[in-house]
Parts: sequence; structure tokens; C-alpha cells
Amino acid sequence: MDFTIVLLIAFVTGVILGFLFQKGQFCMTLMLTESVIFKNHKRIAGFVGAILVSVVLFNVAAFLGVTDNFNLLRQVGVNPKFFQAPLAIDRSLIGGLIFGFGMILAGGCVAGVLFRIGEGQLSSVIAFFGIMAGFATAIALEIVGVIGLEASLYPPGVLLSQILQVPVIPLVTLTAVFLLALLLALLRNARSRVFLAILLIFFLAIVLLYHSERQSIQSIAPPVELNEKQVEINRFISSFHVAVSNRSTAKIVPFFTDDALMVLPDGRLIRNVTMIKSYYEKEIVLYHQYIIYGKVSSIEVADNKATAVYNSGLRSWSLGATQPPYIPYRETFTLIRIADAWKIESLVLNARRSE
Repeated sequence: MDFTIVLLIAFVTGVILGFLFQKGQFCMTLMLTESVIFKNHKRIAGFVGAILVSVVLFNVAAFLGVTDNFNLLRQVGVNPKFFQAPLAIDRSLIGGLIFGFGMILAGGCVAGVLFRIGEGQLSSVIAFFGIMAGFATAIALEIVGVIGLEASLYPPGVLLSQILQVPVIPLVTLTAVFLLALLLALLRNARSRVFLAILLIFFLAIVLLYHSERQSIQSIAPPVELNEKQVEINRFISSFHVAVSNRSTAKIVPFFTDDALMVLPDGRLIRNVTMIKSYYEKEIVLYHQYIIYGKVSSIEVADNKATAVYNSGLRSWSLGATQPPYIPYRETFTLIRIADAWKIESLVLNARRSE
């Protein structure tokens, strides 16, 4: 598609959204103020209704495998993954508190600030520069290393059903029912006890769904009993799997000794930590999103040496997939204890059949 047409579509879409935001006074600060202080829930009810529609339409599109056939984002030089923020609870909580205070001080959220600029409010222009300053500060903190680039266990774009490893349809149904119940309660000006009851029932249903799914796929084989030293090694290997799932070579490399060896399933031999880092840098870009985890098979410890065998697997996802692809393999670790910390001397990867 021609770049001019893409810009025209973006401009028209922006004008329409700006018009709707201004006419509907779409602002989270205003919604919360009216709902909490004045007990007027109509505006926030509309917001909940919009979320309900979005949840249903998004999952229908995912199920049908709908994609951006026009590739509009890449046409304007934007990588779609930029909008797929990783799940980072600590950042979300801290950032949410800062943003909440900022909304109160600015008298509006980002959407509110933007449409108020269009209305000619000078204070909103000042607030807009504050928003830009916040973005610049976050980028600067990442550049100097104060905030790590990878701060999440899960890669960007992973959906809640994938994190919980539960079926999509029951989870979406529960969420839609929850939002519908919340919408009806808001429209009828229900008391706070009703909202708490709806929230409690929703979380209980999610917990039951999660545990029922865990029971249905639970392995029949009894878990491996580990002693204190084996538990320590198991935690070390689990941290290694988290680092690999985090797609950060800076966190993967410290697990290996400088002269560590890796043997790949195809027989290739990788020597020293520099080549291992290069290997993971190439592997990370092969999958859009994935999680690696392992189940301990055996751990043998002798003084400062240890051998650990894991039945591991990689699960990768793509939008619209009803079941994530699973790549099973066996990991054999040779470990050495250096300065009260375990390091990987060698890692042998062998393909195995799915259990």
C-alpha cells in the first residue's frame, strides 16, 4: 500500500477518535471521579461495555486467524511488537501508581489531555510535555541500565490463557460474563457489596478453571524427591530456564563458565561462553514468543560437582493458535560450584518424543 494512503488512513482514524473522545469526554480521571465521588456510573459503564466488545471481537478475530493484511504499522516504520508489552508486575504496579498521581495532578489521563489540548486548554499542553518527559526518562533509565530491558518472565504478546495454560474459550466466556455482570451492576447503581461479590465469584471461577485444567494434565508419575542440595540445584536450573524464557542473553551468559560446552540435538558443538551467547542471540529471534520449562528427571551431587537431567520443552505461540506448538527435548547439565555459586560446565541437548 502506498505510504501516502497509509498516512491518510491514520489521519482520518485519528480525527474520528479525537472527535469521539471529545464528544464523549473519554477520560479515565473523569470516569473515576464521577463514579467514586458522585456515584454516577454511566460513563464508566460505557467504558466497561467497550472492553466487553473488544474482548469478544479480539478473540473472535484470533480464532479466525485475522491478521493485518495491509501491514499498516510496518508501512509507517513501526514494529507491531512495540505495542506488545511484556508482563512485568513490578513495573505495572509502580508505573500505575505514578501515572495515577499524574492523572490527578494533570486533571486527566492521556486521552483527556489530548482532547483538552484541542479544546484550547493551556494546562493540558503543559501536562502533555510532562507525559513526553516521562517517556524520555524511562528510555534514558533503560539506556544507562537502571531499568533492565527484559523485566518479565513472559515474552511480549503472551495471552493470559497461555500463561495459565487453560483453554481459551472457557476463560473468554468467564471474562465476558464477568464484564457483563459488572456492566449491569453499574447501570443499576448497585452497592459496593455487589461489585465485591461479582469480583470474588469471578476470581473463584478462574481458580477452579486453572486447577481443573492442572488436574487433567497432571503427570501420573510421582514427583522426584529431592534433598537439600538437589533442591538448590533445581532452583538454579529453574532460574536458567526463566532467563532463557526472558529472551535476554545478558541474563543467560552468567549461568555458564567461561569455557563451557554445549552440544546441540544435531550434534553441533559450541565452545566457550562467547559462542554460547552468539547461539542464544540467534535462537531468540526464531520465535515470536515462547516459554521454556523443565521437569527434573535426576540430580546427582558429588562434592562441588553435579549432574542434572531434565525433560524440558519449549512452547511457542502465534496469534489465533488454539494449542501452542510443543518442542520436547532432554537437557543434561554438568555443573560445578564456584565461590558458593553453581555454574554450567556443559549442556547436552537431545531431542525426545512428547510425553
